[in-house]
Amino acid sequence: AKRYPDMDHILECVQKLDEQYECVLVEGAGGIYAPVTEGTTMLDMMKALGYPVFLVAHRGLGTINHTLMSIEVLRNGGLTVEGVILNEVEDVEPDYIKQDNPSAIEKFGQVRIVGNVDYLTQLADEPDLAWTRFEDCFPSLPRLFT
Repeated sequence: AKRYPDMDHILECVQKLDEQYECVLVEGAGGIYAPVTEGTTMLDMMKALGYPVFLVAHRGLGTINHTLMSIEVLRNGGLTVEGVILNEVEDVEPDYIKQDNPSAIEKFGQVRIVGNVDYLTQLADEPDLAWTRFEDCFPSLPRLFT
C-alpha cells in the first residue's frame, strides 16, 4: 500500500525543533509543487510553517524563467523569499550565461542572491573541505542568521 508522510506529524516535529533550537532549516526537496502527501505539496508545507524561503536554483540556461516563476509562486503564497542560492550540479566552467544569470534574477526578481555554489568535488576524500567550500560560496553567511 502507498504511504505518504503525515503532514501534521511533520509540523509537530518542526515545532519541537523550533522550541529547542535558535535556528531550524527545513529542506523542501523536489520543488515547490512536489507532492508531500496525496493532497498536499511542498508549497502547502512551506505555507503551514511560514518560514522565510531560500530558493535554490540551477545556475544554467533556463534558470531565469524558472526562478522568477518560482519566486512569484512563493510570494503569491504569502511567503517571504529571503534570497536565492544558485548551484552547479556538474563540474563545468561557468560560461557567460551562468555568470549573467544571478544579476538578472536579482534585478527582475527583486531578490538578493545569497550564494553561488560551485560543483563540489573531492568531498568523499576530504569531508572537512565541505564547510570551507560552503563558507567560500556564502560570503554573507554570518549576516543571514543574525
